[in-house]
Amino acid sequence: MNEQILPHIQNVNFHVVEPMKKYEEVIHSVKQVLKKRSHKALDYDRHKDSLDKLGNKQSRSLDEERKLAKTREAFTTAELEFKTYDDQLKQQLPTFFDCSSSLYDACLITFYSIQKDVFHIMYVYFYEIANECGLNLNADIISQYESNNCAALLEDQKVDHLNRLLASSHLGISTSARPPPAIPQRPTVQYVTALYDFTAQNAGDISFKRGDKIEIVKKTNNANEWWTGKINGQVGQFPGNYVE
Repeated sequence: MNEQILPHIQNVNFHVVEPMKKYEEVIHSVKQVLKKRSHKALDYDRHKDSLDKLGNKQSRSLDEERKLAKTREAFTTAELEFKTYDDQLKQQLPTFFDCSSSLYDACLITFYSIQKDVFHIMYVYFYEIANECGLNLNADIISQYESNNCAALLEDQKVDHLNRLLASSHLGISTSARPPPAIPQRPTVQYVTALYDFTAQNAGDISFKRGDKIEIVKKTNNANEWWTGKINGQVGQFPGNYVE
């Protein structure tokens, strides 16, 4: 199971974690522009206030006229710089917000899809274990697991498998392997018949044709929900209202 799940975990890093790291770098750049715009706004207000005070004077000395000219020049520069950053943000922020929303949606969908695949792998794995232990999936699993001594059964199977490998490979000597433990009686299998054709929409779904027999793995009392079934050796989900 670990070998099956590991590629999906790596996909989380490649399709979710890495894009979000790059997105953090973009956010840092945007914050830098916002900070510069804020500073330029302070410069703009400061030079405008000085220009207004000097410009509102009814009479000015020669030094004040020179100061007014310098202040007007400084204000013009401050206004241009502020407008540059302000216009940049006005043009780029809407695009940034749209891209952010798209990235969030894409990462969420990707993460959901990967999570669904991982859960599907785990479900198939534990479903097979439940069958090996003869557990009824429609009843309390934990109590059955404990009462059927499934842990010991699974451990015996591991030991038996290891013994067979050692016996068959040890110095080329052939020895009789321990017979595998008796397979417990499996729970009653329930089948349903497909009313319509269905094509898998996502990873973890199964496809079938009208009239196909589908083995029920897990179902609910609501036919409008998705159930889990098995067909042609594949286990996956399908809409419950597509069968009878």
